[in-house]
Amino acid sequence: MKQQKYIDGIEVPRLMLGTSPFLGAGQFGSRAIEYYQRFYLHPENITELIIEAMDLGITCVQAVGYEVIAKAIEEAKSYTKKDIEIVGSIGVQDFEQELDLMKNLKAKIILTHARITDKLDDYFRDCIDKIDKVAIAGVVTHNPGVIIPKLSDQDKIKVIMAPINKAGRFMFLYPEQALDAIKNTDKIVIGKKTLAAGMLKPREALEYVAEFVYGVAIGVASTEELQETFGIAKEIWKI
Repeated sequence: MKQQKYIDGIEVPRLMLGTSPFLGAGQFGSRAIEYYQRFYLHPENITELIIEAMDLGITCVQAVGYEVIAKAIEEAKSYTKKDIEIVGSIGVQDFEQELDLMKNLKAKIILTHARITDKLDDYFRDCIDKIDKVAIAGVVTHNPGVIIPKLSDQDKIKVIMAPINKAGRFMFLYPEQALDAIKNTDKIVIGKKTLAAGMLKPREALEYVAEFVYGVAIGVASTEELQETFGIAKEIWKI
């Protein structure tokens, strides 16, 4: 397992509560609508799970740049009277608005969403420059095998979030190529979709990815999932 990392004196979290289930993201298939109705339309349920995560010692939220997520985080902070670390992912809809959202949440690490990252164009580079002025800059990619090697000379990019799982799902285009890129980069890599959207059992999934990535962001949709998955993650990452 890779040693604890600090960037400019800021500790990079190893375990993060993901927010994809709260948005009803498409990778959850038939469950997506159920998750959307349970969480996005009832943000108090998002707040409740964030509070429960904090009670387990998971104090970082990997927050996609949606107002509903930001408000739920603020509610959790208000209830617990504790700080919540934020690793933001922005550029889903409106980059500038989402950047302001993350500034208000005092996010110390902000990543460009894969919709921006994977184009590797001038707009992407402009977004990284803007993030670099206010936070540690990083990226999310949906195409790690191709994109990660091309970021090797991008000094402003410190953190990469990429899909990785034992089943090879979502690791476009070729899982082997993605795995090689993750293993060989000097950047800090945070794994996402590590349970392959619920296809894999938590222990086998997390023991596998812990050999390759610095940390993980895991989305959960219930108290039971939270306790089981992060209980195992804390054991594996010794937190």
